[in-house]
Amino acid sequence: MFTRGALTTLNKVESVVDRLVSRANAGTIAAGVHLEQTGPHPTDTVLGLLRRRYADIRGYDTDLLPILREHPDISVTHTDYDVLGANPLHPQTAIRWRPA
Repeated sequence: MFTRGALTTLNKVESVVDRLVSRANAGTIAAGVHLEQTGPHPTDTVLGLLRRRYADIRGYDTDLLPILREHPDISVTHTDYDVLGANPLHPQTAIRWRPA
């Protein structure tokens, strides 16, 4: 499963993650790779504060990474914050996961 900048546009991503995990457990999805704008943005810098405010104003759901990490049926194997993206106020994070 691959996504790029789509999951942050949803109001709640938890149900989507549950669905992806159920498909992975059924053998339909082997793993997940996501390039998404996720948090938490560092709040100890001006840039981090601007990024947090930008996400709040736009109404982006930045909970994908914590939800993936907390899910008991999957294992997050890689994360790389601020890897790419055209908008420096809303960078993308590379996330990979597999069934646990």
